[in-house]
Amino acid sequence: YNTDPSKENRAVRSIRSALEMGQINEYKLLGYLNELNDIKSKTKKTVQSAAVTETDKKKEEAHSEMTFEQAMAMSKNKRQGLQLSTKHNAVQFWQTITSLLKERREMSSEDLNDEEEDANVSKSNERKTSDLDDDLFEIKNDKEFKSILKKTEQMTDYFVRILNRISKDKSYEINEVLLCQFLLITHIITVIHQFNSYDLPYDEKKKEYKVYTPQMWSKILNDQYITMMKKIIINFSRVVLSNSLVKIEDDDYRLKNFETYKQEVVSNMIIYHYLVNRNTSQNPLSEILDLSFLNVRDKFDLLNEGFEERMETLSKSKTTDLFNVSGVLRLKYRLDELHAKIKIKEGIFHHKYEDPSKLTYGICLVKKEDDKKIYFKSILDHEVISHITKKEWNNL
Repeated sequence: YNTDPSKENRAVRSIRSALEMGQINEYKLLGYLNELNDIKSKTKKTVQSAAVTETDKKKEEAHSEMTFEQAMAMSKNKRQGLQLSTKHNAVQFWQTITSLLKERREMSSEDLNDEEEDANVSKSNERKTSDLDDDLFEIKNDKEFKSILKKTEQMTDYFVRILNRISKDKSYEINEVLLCQFLLITHIITVIHQFNSYDLPYDEKKKEYKVYTPQMWSKILNDQYITMMKKIIINFSRVVLSNSLVKIEDDDYRLKNFETYKQEVVSNMIIYHYLVNRNTSQNPLSEILDLSFLNVRDKFDLLNEGFEERMETLSKSKTTDLFNVSGVLRLKYRLDELHAKIKIKEGIFHHKYEDPSKLTYGICLVKKEDDKKIYFKSILDHEVISHITKKEWNNL
């Protein structure tokens, strides 16, 4: 992208450069994506391009500033799908973010090792917190409060709408654009709603907060986070269940990246499951999040070896009341145990047919059974319990 002067690449190149220099945050990425996806902007472009001929359309090349919807549609073309696997903005942004996070973890680890060799425990503990603390983001008035909530909801609704469309069309493939878009959007929402700290407007004379207290604002952010992430996770897992993985042949570099994205999706979904559910079995969201995770894991394979180390690093942030590494690991172990029960059909089973024309519910939870039927819950059901006959159950 360093040598492409086109307008479509300049914006992405500018944001990546700023990101690499530490001059950009999740709010700017949020603003960029919403502006890119803005309905009025797309409508205007459609009107302006109405006179474009079919020949011109065929010549259209994949570029970095395509919307998620445009990129997924163009990815159906093998050549253009290959271009977008490295060129699309979600892929570029996610690669840059993960590179920076890796560098940050390595630097923090080196500093801690040096301090431990000096036996300076007090200094080491201070560094653990200060290195990973976030800046305070100042909010001045009610308008800015509403803006944060509106923008994250806008980005979520757009993503979920396209996911819902993709899950109903098997001609779409699960590719790098889809995985990185999921990783990028969930990262932005999670940082803004869960990990960032806010400097709220305060009246020094009255000694009170002008709009929200920190506790109230935290609850508002968390409540919206739960609503948005539930929609994203369920609809993403439906795409994973319904659509096939892109086939990558004779391209080791692309295959390695694709496998990395798959593993990052699986490990991040553990984090989101924990943040939404807090690993509480009584939470009504627990079952549907369990199913969503297990279906994605089943398609993408096991977690990578660095999962526990990554959890330890994240847990050193000052938001330890929200992110507790032992809680996340307990959730992982519970899901591992649940996954092990699938083969023996102990309260959970894999509903799968060899015939692709038949509806597959994926991994499902048994709710009850009688002499003739098994009643179960799946990620394809909208709060509805489905059923199969005992004969179908025995043939699974």
